[in-house]
Amino acid sequence: MPAHRALTAKQEREVRALYAHGFSSTELAERYSVTHKTILKAIPQNERRKSGGSTLRKDLPMDEIVPRYENGESAAVLADEYGVGTNTMKRRLQDAGAMSPLARISTPEGIRALTQEYENGTTLDTLSARYGPSRLTIKQLLKKNGVTIRRRGPRSSRNR
Repeated sequence: MPAHRALTAKQEREVRALYAHGFSSTELAERYSVTHKTILKAIPQNERRKSGGSTLRKDLPMDEIVPRYENGESAAVLADEYGVGTNTMKRRLQDAGAMSPLARISTPEGIRALTQEYENGTTLDTLSARYGPSRLTIKQLLKKNGVTIRRRGPRSSRNR
């Protein structure tokens, strides 16, 4: 968390100008190494945008991002790399028709593959790491599709 410090008068003018040109308050807080609250104090209430962020839409190379997401990179990692919020990235991926990891494994082919791997001894943790959704989500999906879930094996001594 940034140190609690105030902005100089010059920085406040810069913040207001950058905010007016579409920068988010979160981006500005990071840029000036201050808290989000400090940025909001510098922007008069009548100049603030309604919740929902910037009126300017940042161009993202979705033709590059979608395949990476569909190959297992998380929306959070991609959002961080491209300088947008996680929810923005998720919205853009959805708008681009990208298939979420859960949607991919929820198809008949995905369920067949999960079932086969699980019945061949692959653990829920391994399936989670391989396909993206949590261990619990995969367990529920398998159970819903009639697969008997094994009991967890003993933990190794290094995990105790």
